[in-house]
Amino acid sequence: MRIETLKTLVLITITAVTLASCDDLIGPIEPTPVPQNEENQEGEPTKNPDDPFENPGDQNGGSTTVAMSYKTVSGNWTTTRTYQYNSNGKLSRVTWRSETPFVQTGSYTYDYNQDGKLTSVTNNHGDVEEYIWENDRVVRKNILLNGAVSEYQTYTYNEQGFLANVADYYLKYEGHYGLRGINELLYFTDGNLYTSMYYSYNVYTNSFELNSSKTYDNYIDAPNPIPMVEVIPGVIMQNKLPLSHTVTIGKQTINYWFTYDLRSDGYPLTRTSSSEYGNELTTYQYY
Repeated sequence: MRIETLKTLVLITITAVTLASCDDLIGPIEPTPVPQNEENQEGEPTKNPDDPFENPGDQNGGSTTVAMSYKTVSGNWTTTRTYQYNSNGKLSRVTWRSETPFVQTGSYTYDYNQDGKLTSVTNNHGDVEEYIWENDRVVRKNILLNGAVSEYQTYTYNEQGFLANVADYYLKYEGHYGLRGINELLYFTDGNLYTSMYYSYNVYTNSFELNSSKTYDNYIDAPNPIPMVEVIPGVIMQNKLPLSHTVTIGKQTINYWFTYDLRSDGYPLTRTSSSEYGNELTTYQYY
């Protein structure tokens, strides 16, 4: 019942916006109310994160614990990511390697302005993502191809300051931009992501259709060095460790469960993910 209610709220919100033509849609989409975290109803009220714009890692006991890398192994495939930081503690470079079993490698380089705000991310092929700020928030991402905007996303936020909607646009062959879809994000009151729902736009019916969803029903009170979800680099959407993850694409649903081996300060050493399709093991390293 709870999930159905949330979906109804989302559909009402999106439909209200899309009754007009969706080509070059400019107006912001009103955010959906933030759900309550039922696990915290009887305890002390949860607090919002001090700053949603943080690097992987967190403050603990007066010292900074920063993620250096993680490695995930499942069957005969492996993925690895390594993080590097600049002198200001900002994420400067991410390198990755995947063996599935064919080997692929790549990297992302992060650039900032003199105020420390992220301006762009460039991959090893030279593809650039450009970030536009207003009122200390990222409001748009441009994906550049040969210096021109080939795609872009716009971002809106709810009253709590959490990212609420991501509108996805693409360059049509006629030379103007069309709306591809909208990602709706809902949170627990402590700022941890509850669910993300992607609605694709149907140009023939001028309406949205639910394409997929990802839901995180439970978290444990332990710091999350590398969140599973990242929409805008540096914007933390999961500051705690999730215990479960449900992915729905069309009529297919896959459930995942997580268990952790934690350090004495709560940071994870390993994470085991289990589903009907098998298990995977993730190992974390820190600076």
